Amino acid sequence: MAITITAETDSATLLKAINDVLLRLCLSLNDCRRQCYDGASNMAGRLTGVQAMILDRCSKALYVHCSAHSLNLAVQDATRCVSLIRDTTDLVKDLTTRCKNLARSSCA
Repeated sequence: MAITITAETDSATLLKAINDVLLRLCLSLNDCRRQCYDGASNMAGRLTGVQAMILDRCSKALYVHCSAHSLNLAVQDATRCVSLIRDTTDLVKDLTTRCKNLARSSCA
């Protein structure tokens, strides 16, 4: 796993970042059998998205839409409609942020 920060988010830049990570991990794109991204056009675009570029290079790397991402979006929408869940989630986020900030300030 890796987190890579890019100045641009176009398909070519993202593909280069993916290739760089694979190279650092000693993995070959030719061994890729599936790709899974959210539905953003720069990633999932049928003609010029990252998945299309990878599929051009490796025909076995079939694209599958990320169901976990879709589920996450659906759950977010559903919880916004139930005030108790929404308020509890907001409280947990606020407490987490405060704990992180407190930990940072005590370490400084």
